[in-house]
Amino acid sequence: MRHSFKEDINVSGIVLSASVRQNLLSLQSTADLLATTQSRLSTGKKVNTALDNPTNFFTAQSLDGRASDISNLLDGIGNGVQVLQAANTGITSLSKLVDTAKSIANQVLQAPSGYSSKSTTTSTALPAGSTSANLVDGVGIKSGETLSFAANGSLPALVVTFGATESLDQLNTALAAGNLTASLDSANKLVITTTNDYASSTIGAVTIGGTAGSATFGAVVAPVADAVSQATRASLVSQYNQILTQITTTAQDASFNGINLLNGDTLKLVFDETGKSTSTITGVTFNPAGLGLAALTSGTDFLDNTSTNAVLTKLNTASTTLRSQASAFGANLSIVQIRQDFNKNIINVARRCRPASRSRPLRCRSPTSRSRAFCSCCADRGNTSDKPERRGSGPAVSFWSAFRSLILALLRLLNPPARFDRLLTRIRRKRAWH
Repeated sequence: MRHSFKEDINVSGIVLSASVRQNLLSLQSTADLLATTQSRLSTGKKVNTALDNPTNFFTAQSLDGRASDISNLLDGIGNGVQVLQAANTGITSLSKLVDTAKSIANQVLQAPSGYSSKSTTTSTALPAGSTSANLVDGVGIKSGETLSFAANGSLPALVVTFGATESLDQLNTALAAGNLTASLDSANKLVITTTNDYASSTIGAVTIGGTAGSATFGAVVAPVADAVSQATRASLVSQYNQILTQITTTAQDASFNGINLLNGDTLKLVFDETGKSTSTITGVTFNPAGLGLAALTSGTDFLDNTSTNAVLTKLNTASTTLRSQASAFGANLSIVQIRQDFNKNIINVARRCRPASRSRPLRCRSPTSRSRAFCSCCADRGNTSDKPERRGSGPAVSFWSAFRSLILALLRLLNPPARFDRLLTRIRRKRAWH
């Protein structure tokens, strides 16, 4: 059987002409395009499955995975920042406590001497020829005579030799090395006494040697403590020990999330998803022993200026140690914060520039022109400049174009050609479509 040019096709009792069938296929194609456009508009992605574009899809998945891995590392980095800040806060508090201990020691230096009298040794009366201008008279004290002091407690051993002439000032200069002073009393006796800084010390045994004169020295007299002054110093010792207790507890409490850099813990941070970029921050032990400080004993410490100055020296060393460690932690904190910001930027770059992350008409929002130049989504449409896109493009226009194509296909299907042309002419004249 021969068929005419308008071949009829029987499908389930419905007869479609070739032109109608062509219009139907066009309508189906337009519907598919509309569905694709709607999908892109709803997801904001030009590639939603591997079937759309395998290369871009899996590249996007890789970038998403890296961004997710780095994002997970940000929590650990943030904890590291808090650990360092907790350590820095602890060091600040420890420095204040050490400064308080210094003020206590300075109070001791400003307090009255802890002894009503110091250790002395007195010679027999010197001849009238021995004066403060020249103690060597050739009888009581002779040229070449030596005066030796044995070491005792904090006082060192000392030997003084008299020359042909020896004034009292010259003798005091020689005795300064042993923390002793000399004077002549009203009976013209030579009195050797400890200095104020060594008021709690007792002079060692005195021996005369060399070309000895007639003058001799009596027994050494021990210092006499002042009860009121010693009670005050004992109270300051107690206050000092309380400060040391607070130093211990403060160092123990300077922790975050179980890590305490002031109690000997170590902080390890991982900066990238491969685990190759890391930073290990070693903690310190800043209890009193770690700072070189020790508890004082009443009746032993803060007795005179010498013992007090020894404590101040240790406190100054502790302050220097704290400042040095604060600087080190500050540098570490700065590095960690820089890496934290870097990782955040890397996450943004990975999420903004993944090939399947944007619908084709959307502009790339990469932060720099360099990142836009290497952005696959920009390269796909050949737009890496900062110029705004031309009017009449974008997902909205694509949607309306697809919608208009659908309407036109329906009109072709439902209207004869002549009537359709007239209707299309009227639509164009009224500029109802973009």
